[in-house]
Amino acid sequence: MILPLRRRHRMAFVVLALSVPLVFATAIVSRQTPATPSPTSNVLFTSPRYETVIWERADFWENHRIGTRLVGDRQGQFAIEVSETDDLLRPDLLLYWTAADSKVTGVLPENAIFLGSVQPEAPIAIKLPSDSGAWPGKLILYSLADHEIIAVSRELGAKVANH
Repeated sequence: MILPLRRRHRMAFVVLALSVPLVFATAIVSRQTPATPSPTSNVLFTSPRYETVIWERADFWENHRIGTRLVGDRQGQFAIEVSETDDLLRPDLLLYWTAADSKVTGVLPENAIFLGSVQPEAPIAIKLPSDSGAWPGKLILYSLADHEIIAVSRELGAKVANH
């Protein structure tokens, strides 16, 4: 009884030893390369074009010299571009919007609205909330890697609608 079982196991081992590497090699050779999105063709990588530069300031952030532009379009949408930074070489900078009367301490306020990721070396226009012109607010630069608030802007809001 043991001898026929050993023969069957030996034969199964030989068949598997020859077929598994063959199937694996065939699968590797026949797989397709994954499609990589092109920054020029993918909607996720493009930011809308804003025709009007409303203002450009380096003193918009408290205690930091950060190049910031407020831009707008004909439909009344506004966006912020954060470009030149003096000491903000931090990974994963995120931009948040919060009400002007919110107390910004060491943690993000509960009412903070996530706007987008900031890359100072390749600035893109990050759209402000649609009602940002109606109620005053502040922008917050937050480092996700360090879990800390890096900079808080001066008040922005009702003046934006009138620019």
